[in-house]
This record gives sequence, C-alpha cells and structure tokens, in this order.
Amino acid sequence: MKIGSIYYASDKAMFDALTQRKVTIAHLRELFLSRGIVISPDTDKEALARQFSSFFHDYADYQKLSLLIGAHSVRERTTNISITTAVTADDMMKSLESTKEFFEAEENDVIDISSVDGVITCTIHYQKTDFGQSEFRQVVQKQAVITFEPLRKGWKISGPMNDKFKNLSAQLQSQIEIMTSSEVKVSEISLSAYPDPELRTRFFRELIERLPKFKQVDVIDVATFNPKLKEVDLTVDDLQGDEDEEFPPESPRPTTHITKAQLSGQGVLESEQLLALEAQGFYICKILWHAKDSNQVDSDIYVMESQFGNKSACSDFSYIIKGVQHYQSHGVYGARVKASPPEEDRIKKLIVRAAEDTIKFLTTGKT
Repeated sequence: MKIGSIYYASDKAMFDALTQRKVTIAHLRELFLSRGIVISPDTDKEALARQFSSFFHDYADYQKLSLLIGAHSVRERTTNISITTAVTADDMMKSLESTKEFFEAEENDVIDISSVDGVITCTIHYQKTDFGQSEFRQVVQKQAVITFEPLRKGWKISGPMNDKFKNLSAQLQSQIEIMTSSEVKVSEISLSAYPDPELRTRFFRELIERLPKFKQVDVIDVATFNPKLKEVDLTVDDLQGDEDEEFPPESPRPTTHITKAQLSGQGVLESEQLLALEAQGFYICKILWHAKDSNQVDSDIYVMESQFGNKSACSDFSYIIKGVQHYQSHGVYGARVKASPPEEDRIKKLIVRAAEDTIKFLTTGKT
C-alpha cells in the first residue's frame, strides 16, 4: 500500500458520508445497482445508508464518494524564481527528465513535460493527505503547473507557492549542476537582507503604484508584522545581585508585544490606524487592492493580492488575482468572478515586473 493513501473507509465513515446532503437518492440508487440491488425511491435515505454501510466496501466505493463529497483543491498563490546561470534548452530538458524520474520514483507523482515556442511546461499530478479530516476528505487530488520561460541569460520559473514547487526547484538545481558541472545561481523577490521596517512597507506601497498599465483604486486589506524584540542577555552577576543587597533583584517581567495586526475596510493604506502601527515598527507583509486598467475608460475592477509568506524574513513572495468585477454602468460593478486564464497570466507577469522594479529601486535607487 502506498504511504499516505487510503483504500477503504470504516462503516461509520461510510454511513456519515451517505447521509450528507450532497448524496441524493439517485446516488444511492447507483451504489446499490453496483451490488445488483434495486431500491425504491420511497425508501428512507438513512435506512438505505445504514444498509449500504454494512456491506463490504472496496477502493472503488471510496473513490466514488470521495469525488462526490471529498475536499477539493483550492486556488494557490503564484511565485517565481530566476535561474541567472546560462542553461541551454537541451540541458534544461535533460535536467527536468532526471527530476521527473526522481519524483515519480520517490514521491509517486505523475509528471508531464511539454515545450511550446521555447517555453517548457511541467505539470505535476499528486495527492495531498490530511489525516485530520474525515476519511472522505483526507486525500485531495492536486495539480501543480510549473513553467520555465527562457531569458537572455537563464530561466524564469513560475509555479504555485507550496512545498511541491520548492522541492522540485531544489532538485532541478541539483540536476542542472550535475549536467553542466557548474554552480547554479538563483535570484528571487525578497527583502530578507533589508530588515528596515520602513523600507519593507515602502515595497508594497511602491508595488501597487508601479504596476504597469493599471491604476490603483483602493486598498481594502493589509496585514502587518512586527518581529519580536531580542531578549536581553543577563550575566551571572545580574542574576546574583549585589552582595550588599538584602534581596537579589527581580527577574525582568515579559513585556507586551503585538506581533501581527490586520486592517480591513476602505482607504486602509492611508488610515490613521495603519500609520500608527508603522510608527511602532510594524511593516506591511500582505496587501489586497483594487485596480483598473489605465487604458480603458470603462474598465473592470481587478482584485489583486501579494504577500511575503515568510513574514519575519520578507521572503517567499507570492501573488494571486482574486477576481474581477465587470463594469455595468457608471459607478456600478457586478459581483466578483474569476478572471479568464489569459487575463490572469497577463496581470501576474505585470505584478512580477513591478515587484522586480520596486526591489531594484529600493535597494539601488535605480529605476
């Protein structure tokens, strides 16, 4: 049995699943027909569930119910890194093939690799298991699409911000070094070398203003972070106190320290509350904002989000297009819906460009 997989569920789990709203009499009829049993539509659903859960079950039964009531994969934020070392397309493909063999053997993943117009796409099909969920929600079928776009020198790698992307990137770098016998250099959007809270906050303020072809409308959500102060080191003499003192000094009491604060509403970026937090050492680590296409008079409203996953180091930069509100009439917009894939890809590339330009501006002063 493959580690992390589930091939059957208990009788109780089967009963609980069959009595959920998503499972209708029609679904139960199909399950009973697979056993060669015809049921009446007037039979009580709970009675049918109790009877079917008493049968022997196999993996096929588990799969049917998992697809019906199981957990579904949620959209993930996108991240990217750049390999700044010159790597030919042939070496990249060979390194990816070696990485594919490793993941399919060690992780039991299924990986498809294709190349169109020089852009390589690597699609990973894998399972994620969470044993804290009920039996039919413990295994989620997931898919990670990672693209490799050639640059003038190196490659830009984009994919979902998760452990699968990090593990594949690390393994790929090792394979490239083996193939080319040279060290691979990687760059990413990060402020880990710049701890100044004012500079870290400026990154997000500059980012939304520098986004090409878009004009910021409003910032509706901001998450801030304030790293813990370094603890004071006490010497032995401090703990023992002065010999002339009747009682040794008391140990210092822990001080109050707020690490995280999140603000939601309208005009959050210029609110007094956010400015007060920044004055106390907080810096922005995630921002959610509305923007319009600056080239369109009746533009839709786009909802975008970017963040640093590692708040203390300001690394693991990621972004996502939350959706779009289509223009209906002057000042009236529809409900938020998912943006089309081509539109989403276009905006993501613009966010990456704006983030890279902002990092360069803040760290070197050059635009």
